[in-house]
Amino acid sequence: METAVGKLVDELPKHPSREQLALVHAEALKLGLNTTHEQVENELERFLTFQERPDNATLLKASPWCNYFANEKHIFEQAGTNLPYKLYPRDPDMRLVLGSVIGEFGSLEIWRQVSPPLHVRRLQRALYYAVRRLCKPKDGPEKLAAFVQNLLETWPQIPAGMEFDLENHFNTDKRRDLVRGHLGLEKLESNKEARALWRVLHAVIFRDELRGSLLRLAHDADMRAKQRRKGWEHLRHALKTVFKHIRREAPDEAKFRNFERSNFPHMRKLTREQRMRLLPELGNDPDHSVRDLTKKERMILAARYLKKTRTALKKDADGKNSFATRYGRAMKDVRKELGQD
Repeated sequence: METAVGKLVDELPKHPSREQLALVHAEALKLGLNTTHEQVENELERFLTFQERPDNATLLKASPWCNYFANEKHIFEQAGTNLPYKLYPRDPDMRLVLGSVIGEFGSLEIWRQVSPPLHVRRLQRALYYAVRRLCKPKDGPEKLAAFVQNLLETWPQIPAGMEFDLENHFNTDKRRDLVRGHLGLEKLESNKEARALWRVLHAVIFRDELRGSLLRLAHDADMRAKQRRKGWEHLRHALKTVFKHIRREAPDEAKFRNFERSNFPHMRKLTREQRMRLLPELGNDPDHSVRDLTKKERMILAARYLKKTRTALKKDADGKNSFATRYGRAMKDVRKELGQD
């Protein structure tokens, strides 16, 4: 069957999804295979998702699973997986280290299938929001990058074989002095930025995964500096780039697009009971058919979701909510991105 589908690679992209499945089903009947429509759909999906993508690029774009690959690419973009290669194109080891730093500083887009346990994810989430708060000002990423770099530059050098007592060296008073000195606060003064920086400092010092990766980056910077290369400047640039990436706020159009991509499979072929459970604000649904959610219903779900994630929709200058207009633009953007215009 796989060989038969392979022969259709050039023909299938010319047809919509329903006709693609019909062609595959007809080929299966020619081979004497007793299949159902669902089995054919599963076979086509398996063929598309488990083969090398470059060989099937055109076929994937025309397939009903194109959203899956677009969403996967988008998730990795949001997680910053493209940054290590840009910053260390010739050093695969340092790319892995910087990737670890990005993951430990936290990303809300990391897949749960490959992410750490729930407790660690909560720590990452708290650290992520702390970094976001510190990077809100225009010069925030630069200042935070300088703070982390200065901490790494002054990290005590311990002879081999000797233990380094982190709790003793970075005691509470020392950490408070570092935070207040960076923010210019008085002895007993504190604010939200101070609490956020305290969380970042605590993670850098005491979390093994983050500390180890940062120290490797610092060691690489020190070696470059000894070779009269811009080692420490390069490290600050890398940290600043990471913090700018974490800080960025997606526009409303992107939020709608992300919601559609992430929830596309869960908004299709719903029964009346499932729709009423999912959208209680619509009341008693008179439609008893099995169908996909309408545009209005998807808009309601997106608005509810964005409200929960603390990213309320922005209003136009005249005070009117442009949700419907932005939704239309977002969906047009998705179709264009997937080559469906």
